[in-house]
Amino acid sequence: MQNQKPRAPLSTSRDRLGEFLDSPEERMELLVRIMDALPVSITYVNPRQCYVFSNKTCEKWFGRCLDDIRGRHVSDVLGPELYEEARFGVESALAGKAVSYERSVPFRDGALQRIATSFIPHKDARGELRGFFTLEVDVTYLNECKQTEEKLQTSHQQLLDIIEFLPDATFVIDRERRVIAWNRAIETMTGLRKSEILGRGDFAYAVPFYGRPRPILIDLVMNDRIDLEECYDFIERKGNTVFGEVLVPNAYEGKGAYLWGTASPLFDVKGDIIGAIQSIRDITDRKRARDALLESERQLRNLSAQLLRAHEEERKRIARELHDSTGQSLAALKFYVDNALNMKERGKPDEMANCLDRMVPLIRNAIEEARRIYMGLRPSILDDLGIIATIQWYCREVQKTCPKTNILERIDVQEDKIPEDIKIVIFRLVQESLNNIIKYGKAERVTISLVSTSSAIELIVQDNGVGFDLDAYLHTENRNRGLGLAGMRERMELSGGTFSIQSIIGEGTTIRAVWPVSVRECDARPCRASSYEPP
Repeated sequence: MQNQKPRAPLSTSRDRLGEFLDSPEERMELLVRIMDALPVSITYVNPRQCYVFSNKTCEKWFGRCLDDIRGRHVSDVLGPELYEEARFGVESALAGKAVSYERSVPFRDGALQRIATSFIPHKDARGELRGFFTLEVDVTYLNECKQTEEKLQTSHQQLLDIIEFLPDATFVIDRERRVIAWNRAIETMTGLRKSEILGRGDFAYAVPFYGRPRPILIDLVMNDRIDLEECYDFIERKGNTVFGEVLVPNAYEGKGAYLWGTASPLFDVKGDIIGAIQSIRDITDRKRARDALLESERQLRNLSAQLLRAHEEERKRIARELHDSTGQSLAALKFYVDNALNMKERGKPDEMANCLDRMVPLIRNAIEEARRIYMGLRPSILDDLGIIATIQWYCREVQKTCPKTNILERIDVQEDKIPEDIKIVIFRLVQESLNNIIKYGKAERVTISLVSTSSAIELIVQDNGVGFDLDAYLHTENRNRGLGLAGMRERMELSGGTFSIQSIIGEGTTIRAVWPVSVRECDARPCRASSYEPP
């Protein structure tokens, strides 16, 4: 292979070995230890067919200790039957010819094992035969090892396949923090193909997320001393697993996402950490939904507080008006009634009649004041004549108090086609809109439009006033405008409609409310328009 490094010459390897081993005895001891560790039966036989050397594997194969093997004839150790099977190899090696073959040999436990045997002659520098080596390998054992290795490779591939098709973005690193698995989901999340990242270390797996190499969640399970508390919005450790949540701006090729990660170590059979795995889940939608829910709860708390304040202010207003107007009228009436009764007792009918005459305008005024108060709470005209007449009446009342504002109404819907449950909502929206326009808008012209389409009823209140910064208003916690826009929106949502508002500073404001209805409920009538010009 092109990338394979050339092997060092044998003499070079010996020279390097000599740097650590000072004597031939040490070298021989090392060689014996190496051969004893091999799962191969290794022997050295002299020309007289006597064993000179045998490694420890021979003890298991021959059922004899090493001292009982060395110095004995091959036939004595193998026995007559096995020696006959090995004779060809022995004689070939003594003749200076290397041979190899396989044969079945019964072991001491009775199991028949397939053995691969090699006879290798050994000659000195002059070419004279000094003996031969025998190497015997348990082919059955090698096959089992091969099958085990194949099973391990299959299991490894199955594990990689499972990781590959996991729905969560997942990657795996080894002990040296090199990436050894990078599944399809994380390819999509990062835009980085596995061919570009596999085998890379030095925190390369962090670059697609943070734009630079740095420790991330998976590194916490590899090293407890890494501090990432400040790098995550949330981080927690349960046993060997670490959980974390963070906003990652570089995810999805710069689109950004809120990510939830779990990282766990991987152990070998000895319990040592050999790597780690991290799974990453995109929780952006869930995070936004949770934030929206929290914002909705905050708005609901604010609206509830505003409702309580509005109710209290309404009570104060009614109490004040009852005290200042109706209360004063009733006090005056009591005074005239007392006078009339006093004149009656004193026998002065003319003075009593005069007191009664003075009571009439007071009673009329009290009735008018009471009517004004309850009409402000819920105008009876809404129940008697309907929403169209109520809008017209209310526009006249506002026009009386604000003669400089021109109010134009445009009605293009039949009264009986408007659902009863939204009539009061329409009135309150018109009422709140006009109140805001008079207080803050400084408008010269206001248009109120109530029309029906093929699928909806639409209310539009438009003015040419000063307008306002809508974003600043929506983000202001302390709004001293009663229920304001929040109350309008709440009424719309409760009645099944949609609410929108547009405002441009210096150009005015447009409020739009839409209620979806069936086609049968939306038969339009000819448009009626009326206006109330300032005198």
